[in-house]
Amino acid sequence: MKILQCKNPYKPIIYWLAGYLMEPVSKIKKKVYIGTWVYYGFETVIWAKKN
Repeated sequence: MKILQCKNPYKPIIYWLAGYLMEPVSKIKKKVYIGTWVYYGFETVIWAKKN
């Protein structure tokens, strides 16, 4: 595959903000809530074209 575009890390503001607000609750309850992966930057978006 040929990589056309890569956003590393991908942090859309809405999901980052949700992660920022939910992270204290996430740590207390030891659960992963919406936005956690985006908040820490573990999400990567890759656009590729099949050869």
